[in-house]
Amino acid sequence: MNDTNSYLNRYIGEKYGKHKFEVMGGQKSLEGATVMFVVSFVVAFIIAQLAGGSSLLLPLSLAMIATLVELFSPYGTDNLTVPFITSLSYYFLWFNF
Repeated sequence: MNDTNSYLNRYIGEKYGKHKFEVMGGQKSLEGATVMFVVSFVVAFIIAQLAGGSSLLLPLSLAMIATLVELFSPYGTDNLTVPFITSLSYYFLWFNF
């Protein structure tokens, strides 16, 4: 799933990204970050519902974490850091929501 999200994020960001900014030497866009957040939220929401969760706080938290990790990951490492840190966060947050 992360590869699909990464592809959509990069495609939308490069093709439609009008609001660009720099993070840790890498070029990002508001549009790309928004796609990352929305897709991450939808996936986290579906997984949480399948696991019996009822709170929107968990999917929102995971989407925010995934988006921030993607923004601050050095170029090319987001395919490793996003799933690892988001999965770890899901594991720890699941017991609190």
